[in-house]
Amino acid sequence: MSNRDRLEKAVGRLRRERAAFLSRFESLTQTQLDFRPSRNAWSVGQIAHHVALGETVWQGYMKSVLARGDREHGAVERVSLKQIPFRSRFFPDFVFKSPLVVTPMSVLVNMLPRPFQSMLFAVPLFKMDASERMQPASGLPRAQVFGLLEEVRKRTLDMVEPRADWNLGRFKVSHPLVGDQDIYGVLDLLASHEQRHSLQIESIRKKPGFPGSADKPGAV
Repeated sequence: MSNRDRLEKAVGRLRRERAAFLSRFESLTQTQLDFRPSRNAWSVGQIAHHVALGETVWQGYMKSVLARGDREHGAVERVSLKQIPFRSRFFPDFVFKSPLVVTPMSVLVNMLPRPFQSMLFAVPLFKMDASERMQPASGLPRAQVFGLLEEVRKRTLDMVEPRADWNLGRFKVSHPLVGDQDIYGVLDLLASHEQRHSLQIESIRKKPGFPGSADKPGAV
């Protein structure tokens, strides 16, 4: 498979998951977007904002590694424990982010084939909490939510599509939790992240008390 074909495959999945993700909430009203099943739970609008924030974090890693290397030799971007924008729901940070915990976890993840790595990101088997920089805002106008998603995705595509003929497998992000991911792998993780939160949105829409759709949604 050529470099261009590999990128087209990765971007193709990214587009499909985005379409599926948007289909879960693009017809919702502002009231529905703002509905929270409980005091500590996110609304659909917050989930969408979180997805945009998550993609922005990975954009930073990709931008750095692409700037560091050239198309012939590539480069590696190493993400430190302090940069991880998540924390465990069940263990204190000093335990969860300890090298004694993270190092064997990273080795294990790197041993898994990419489809299994992607599955771990897509299916919410492990409960994690977002750190402050990944915490979404509540009550964002629906037009702003959709605008942010579109803007962030455009930046991602503008970063990788001009390099379609590069071997982006030579540019790797070494992440303590998800292992070593080349650019194609990063795009796959972004798609899996949206798949994960599509399931979360579907669950929220089935919660008792979810508002009806009497009001038509505003223009996007």
